[in-house]
Amino acid sequence: KGLTIRISGFLCFAAIYDLACLIYIYLFIANTREGDGTQWMLATFWWLLQDGLFKPLALAAILGNVSSLALYFFPDIEREVEEKWCQAPLPKPA
Repeated sequence: KGLTIRISGFLCFAAIYDLACLIYIYLFIANTREGDGTQWMLATFWWLLQDGLFKPLALAAILGNVSSLALYFFPDIEREVEEKWCQAPLPKPA
């Protein structure tokens, strides 16, 4: 129950903070010329797209490839992970 209250409080705080940031940004853009405001909005959109989509996807692809290569070249790693985290080691295909 205590954890649920803390999570709810955190989510409320995060929502209020996000709203305050949006209001600040919109008030700033409202005090600029139309062309400048449009450029700011586009720059913000592209920044969010890069940081929220492109970079995480690239990082996931790189880490996925590196871990796959590590498992391919060092098969002992797979056995160590199975022994540590799996309840019973998976049988090796013949």
